[in-house]
Amino acid sequence: MESFLGIQTKNTSNSPSDELDRIRNVRNTMDRLSYAYDKPEELSAYEEKMLEHLNETFKEFYEELDRLVNFLVLDGEYLSSKNTPERLVEVLKRLEKEVFGKVNLNYPRIAQVQVGQTLALSEYFEEYKVNKKETAIKLTVSLEEDMKRMLI
Repeated sequence: MESFLGIQTKNTSNSPSDELDRIRNVRNTMDRLSYAYDKPEELSAYEEKMLEHLNETFKEFYEELDRLVNFLVLDGEYLSSKNTPERLVEVLKRLEKEVFGKVNLNYPRIAQVQVGQTLALSEYFEEYKVNKKETAIKLTVSLEEDMKRMLI
């Protein structure tokens, strides 16, 4: 998109914040090009057709940019760096958009969390000392099965 729009890219660290800045730059450039005409009624038929074609192209670009932002924001670091209810709702909305294609804004939202039984690892310590790998596998399988039962 940057090359299509003639945007020069800088050497960046490829961190999510740098990538989001690049996306912002692309969006701003697209907006400037889309709204460059103060008086659309004064456009010639050719200019009107070109602007319509440009906006159709940009529509696809905007959809792809939204997906890219969702991908960057859904990184675990984004939520853990500033764990607030607002950010959690933002991530949920982005997940809904990615999975269902639209956001369903039903409020209030209710979250139900089930917490499984605690696992006393000390009970497995002697067994672990004798066979570490097998004990770890056994405990992992047990935890996975418990989690699957809670999800159903």
